[in-house]
Amino acid sequence: MGSPSIFVYDCSNAGLIVKSFKQFALQREQELEVAAINPSHPLAQMPLPPSMKNCIQLAACDAEELLPMNPDLPADLFTSCLTTPIKIALRW
Repeated sequence: MGSPSIFVYDCSNAGLIVKSFKQFALQREQELEVAAINPSHPLAQMPLPPSMKNCIQLAACDAEELLPMNPDLPADLFTSCLTTPIKIALRW
């Protein structure tokens, strides 16, 4: 996956994914900084991967939340609002 990217998490506890992604991105940046300082580091021999700072994270709910379930609405309501906003607005 390249950068910049947009990630959409339409699931319960989606905030956990965002938190984990941020932690992963920070760890990756730190490893690349160490590799830049130490030319003998294994990562120093590889081309630099794109920065994860340019990724946009869209989560349907927070880390401790569940998605609402309504039989009259699509199961992926958050994604539906992003992809077909007029259709969803008219159904609501």
